[in-house]
Amino acid sequence: MSLKNSFLMVLIFSFSTFIFFNCAGTKGDEPPDFYGDDNQQDDLDDIEALLGITSSDETSEPVETQNTRGEQLNLLEGNEVLAQEPEEEVTPAEKQALENQITQLEDQLRQKNVEISNLKADLQSKDALIDDLSSRPTSSTSSQSYASTSTSMGTSDYEMRYQEGRNAFEGKNYEAAIQYFESLLSMSTTHSLADNAQYWIGESHYALKKYDAAIIDFEKVLTFPKSNKNVDAQFKLGMCYLKKGNSAKAAEEFQRLNADYPGNRFEQRVNQILSGL
Repeated sequence: MSLKNSFLMVLIFSFSTFIFFNCAGTKGDEPPDFYGDDNQQDDLDDIEALLGITSSDETSEPVETQNTRGEQLNLLEGNEVLAQEPEEEVTPAEKQALENQITQLEDQLRQKNVEISNLKADLQSKDALIDDLSSRPTSSTSSQSYASTSTSMGTSDYEMRYQEGRNAFEGKNYEAAIQYFESLLSMSTTHSLADNAQYWIGESHYALKKYDAAIIDFEKVLTFPKSNKNVDAQFKLGMCYLKKGNSAKAAEEFQRLNADYPGNRFEQRVNQILSGL
């Protein structure tokens, strides 16, 4: 046993003997006041310090301190994760490419909407023509007289009936004009005036503001080979769509007129209309 340890044992024994005799000298009804005496507590602290004994209160950290350190560690770990995984930044070139792609998609969408509008307009034109044809009387005396003479009508009669139709149109009797010209077409579609008769049917419907029916009439004119009314019919197609409020389709028809018939007599007027659309 070393000298230091022997000294400590003697010191502990002496202190224990001192406490024992003090306790024996107190009254039996009064508990020994170990913790009331500050000197005794100091002695105990000195002995524990010599023996290398530390109080649990001194060695243990407060719970709040432990929690604070834990939070700091968590924050540090979180910062390390953020440092390891940086956010990807979009470069200006990538951003511009995305914007260009969006613009292209919007243009394609607008083009599709225009095509859908044109298809709807064509469908409405066909429906209007069907309704118009179904609503026409089939037993009128005038139509019966035209039908009865159509089979036996010669070239001179065809021309005379054509002129009667023109006179009815000029007199703004558009319904009668339509009947005259339709009777001519029912007799022959190969006569030299057949395409003209078809054109004036379209003009009569246009004058009556039946633009859907007129569109179909003018399109039929364009089916006649080498017709002298192709330019007029193409121009009237654009006007029909313009009257219907379909500017996109009107512009398409006017542009087709200038492309298919360069230098036509409507070119200056068409260019003025196109500049205003």
